[in-house]
Amino acid sequence: MKKVTTLFSAVLFALFGFVSVQAQDALIISEYIEGSSNNKAIELFNATGDTVSLANYQIAQSNNGDGWEYYHTFPTGAEIAPFDTWVMVTNQVDSALFDTTLADEVLGYPSLVHHNGNDARAIIYISGEDTTVTDVFGDPNSDAKWDVAGVSEASGEHTLIRKANIFEGNPTALASFGTDADDSEWIVRDQNDFSDLGSHTFGYEVTFQADMNDMIDSAAFIPGEDFITIPGSINGWDTAADTLTDADEDGIFNKTLVLSPGDYAYKFHIYSNTGRITGGYENNQPTSNTNRNITVSADDTLEAQQPSFDYTDLNDAIFGEIQINFSVNMGVQTLNGNFDPESDAVTVAGSMNGWNTTSDTLTLSRVDDVYQGVVTIETSAIPADFAFKYIISREDGSPVYESGSDRPVSVTADDLDSEEDAYIVDSSDETAFFSNVTFDDIFQSDASVVFEVDLRPAYYLLADSASLPADVQSGTGADSTITFVFANGPLVTKDGSWETWGITESEAEAGGYLLNDNGENGDEVAGDSVFSITMTYGEGDAKTGQFKFGVNGYDNENISGTNHEATLFDGARVPLVFGAIPLSDGTVNDDLYDPYIQVTEEGAVVVRRGGSSDDDVVVSNENEELASTPEEFKLSQNYPNPFNPTTNINFTLPQATNVSLTVYNVLGQQVARLVNGRLAAGQHSVQFDASNLASGMYLYRIEAGTFTQNKKMMLIK
Repeated sequence: MKKVTTLFSAVLFALFGFVSVQAQDALIISEYIEGSSNNKAIELFNATGDTVSLANYQIAQSNNGDGWEYYHTFPTGAEIAPFDTWVMVTNQVDSALFDTTLADEVLGYPSLVHHNGNDARAIIYISGEDTTVTDVFGDPNSDAKWDVAGVSEASGEHTLIRKANIFEGNPTALASFGTDADDSEWIVRDQNDFSDLGSHTFGYEVTFQADMNDMIDSAAFIPGEDFITIPGSINGWDTAADTLTDADEDGIFNKTLVLSPGDYAYKFHIYSNTGRITGGYENNQPTSNTNRNITVSADDTLEAQQPSFDYTDLNDAIFGEIQINFSVNMGVQTLNGNFDPESDAVTVAGSMNGWNTTSDTLTLSRVDDVYQGVVTIETSAIPADFAFKYIISREDGSPVYESGSDRPVSVTADDLDSEEDAYIVDSSDETAFFSNVTFDDIFQSDASVVFEVDLRPAYYLLADSASLPADVQSGTGADSTITFVFANGPLVTKDGSWETWGITESEAEAGGYLLNDNGENGDEVAGDSVFSITMTYGEGDAKTGQFKFGVNGYDNENISGTNHEATLFDGARVPLVFGAIPLSDGTVNDDLYDPYIQVTEEGAVVVRRGGSSDDDVVVSNENEELASTPEEFKLSQNYPNPFNPTTNINFTLPQATNVSLTVYNVLGQQVARLVNGRLAAGQHSVQFDASNLASGMYLYRIEAGTFTQNKKMMLIK
């Protein structure tokens, strides 16, 4: 801080009057604290999406109405990140009010934060000979304390916070103070309120409204027992984050949020703490497979809308207590190491308990590996339908959902027990297996399987075009030579995951995935371009799964998301053609190596040329274990989950269609596009690598034709 001469001060003030406000006015005074004693602070806020250097900024100061006399300069290199704050406090702030280590500048007397409520402050921007006032607090020529938002002398002995919808400074003295709470740019709080210092709330006030009168009249929604929320990109699709309320009991529920400018998607969602109704998202809004969308550019109250829920008139419905008996066999998961009975727990989550993964824990029964429990719903309409999944709850509390679709359970009037005091049902006719993986789906003892792949299509393509296809995920690796071949995927890694594409030959060999053409380790003839590997499987290893081959460590056998799938047995030999992947509809995808693969009814055959005229040829498949036709679109829960840093996302397509698979963070921002193109019908698997992302919750969304579905996954580093 330095004092300038009266002449320079006069010249500077003259400049203030003649230089118009430029883009720099987005740096504002966002908080002014005039507390007791020397409990004082000033906060600046960068209301732009760009980092702002403070090199050309100063804070002009007036003491007791004596005009601009002093000018505070910022430390060398000081800058404010987008939508972040710069906090300046005195070095005498009471530690019970604020931890000064969190401040950007802690200043001793005299300084710009040693103010008394009648000391004006201004942000100025200096560029060459031009000086611009970007924001003024108070009047530099008045020694009075100023009224703010209709509160007398509020600039003294109060905390003043800039309203969330103020995105640029006000260079006119006293203009930002207004005459009442409505027209003022400031909110007046009690003295010594440091609670928001360093975390300025910014955005426009948007009021969401839902007209629930029809559902209330039908007893399908009872205020106080049932609740409506607005999950969306505004809150990371959190179904419990923002609950609408009806203070005047007119059936119009509302919630006001402060949102930064931009586009948002949302849906209405209902739930019941008592389990009286089955909650969930509203139906497709405003059209099929879409969300409600808004653009925020100003304060707004949205028109009250009637949510699109499927509901029936429950005025004459039967209500009662429901008891659901749950039972799951964890034997396979214990055998393959996915479940540790000593440290993990088994829970059940579903629409009957708000998908709470910790509230209902199952206990080990007298039957080995079978966990059982009863979930009671105190009041529910009968009949009722619920969806649920079994959960492995890790020692740290993180949940691992079983894969596959949600399990259903229905309750009808026929389930009333003999004493007529509860409706009791079993979750299934027989004990389920976690993820529906039974002992028939795993090896019961050690086994040996040979995988072999005819690599001639890759050699022929290389001879004709001088380079192999690039990695279909990263775009790298269009090599001009073939160095090695390896196998990748859950069926060969045996831990449910994919190795990272782009691995080296030594890494593939160390992992046990390296194929050879030397007449050893299962290879029948050396040097015939058919590469082989003998894989050994132990007790508990899955014998059904997906895999893929890659040259030089890259994903270059077929398009992204198209993989081989097989069911193995001890002594099996799995012969395949590189680039030819059988699909569930009986056809073969050979897109990358089409000229060198002839598809016949007996299967794929390698040819030197002329393989391009075999589209839609259906292969006769007598081995039902090696292929299955998906009957529906389905997006599975990623595995593993939680994960670090890679996880696999599986989905099925009953027909060929354009597919988009996208990952978003909790702010609704896209962080990855995993698939974007046309895929064949069948089962597909995509690996997601989150090495460059921070820990936290992420959402992935598939759009396949008219089918869309979202799921959550947790990255823990």
